[in-house]
Amino acid sequence: MPKQNSRQVPPPRGKKAAADMKQRVVAFRITNEDYERMRQWAELAGMTPGQFARARALGHPVIARCDLTLINELRRQGGLLKHVAIEAGRPWRDIEPAIADVRAAITAIRTSYERGKA
Repeated sequence: MPKQNSRQVPPPRGKKAAADMKQRVVAFRITNEDYERMRQWAELAGMTPGQFARARALGHPVIARCDLTLINELRRQGGLLKHVAIEAGRPWRDIEPAIADVRAAITAIRTSYERGKA
């Protein structure tokens, strides 16, 4: 008789395990104005209104796609500034104000996000 394999077999690709399946439905009523505002926030985050409501209710971070893209681009620009300074043989202090501006922009985006999260 062949020996049984006790290893857990993952579900087929694209399928969730039974324990991970969403099994409950939560419904709530909101005004048209609130729904429109929620829809707009969800759209900015690349989510449906239901996904947005679930994430907010469970305390998960909801970050607008444009904010993430902007932060990544600012980081890239900061790296390019540093690279240009090194290649040009310029001292760090020459580009320090530009790097400070990039850092300030990233901080402003994060602060705005944190305010909106509360």
